[in-house]
Amino acid sequence: MYYNNEIYPYFSQLLNEAIFWVYLSKEHPIFIKKISDCQNINIGKTLKEKLNKNYKDFNTIGKKLLDIKNSCNYNSLTFINNHYLLSDISIILNEIIKSDMEFLNALKLLEGLSSKDRSWKTFINHITIEQRQLLQICSSHLVKIKSMGY
Repeated sequence: MYYNNEIYPYFSQLLNEAIFWVYLSKEHPIFIKKISDCQNINIGKTLKEKLNKNYKDFNTIGKKLLDIKNSCNYNSLTFINNHYLLSDISIILNEIIKSDMEFLNALKLLEGLSSKDRSWKTFINHITIEQRQLLQICSSHLVKIKSMGY
């Protein structure tokens, strides 16, 4: 088991990293809809609904992460139980992975849409790479938390 003064630097880095990536991921559906409109690419009602759901999911997760961060900043980690803290963050990391997998599935469908040039596929591919990075980051953190005995 790790004590708060040992776990705080890691937890702080994990939380800041997760917040950054979740808020970046939240913006991707907005960009996709705007670019599809600019390029006259019809993404259809079903894909728009999926993108709206992705946005809402990442937004909800981002709020949960900020709540934890604000709670830790306010209460100081010396008074917070490591087990509950890392249990909560593990649950959220699993939520991120689930939402990210759903978004990656939507990105596969979006990549298949035809466009006048390769810019659409390049754009979707770029977002896909970033979302895969998020998946890797969350998975790595879950492994580390488990290895710490939580």
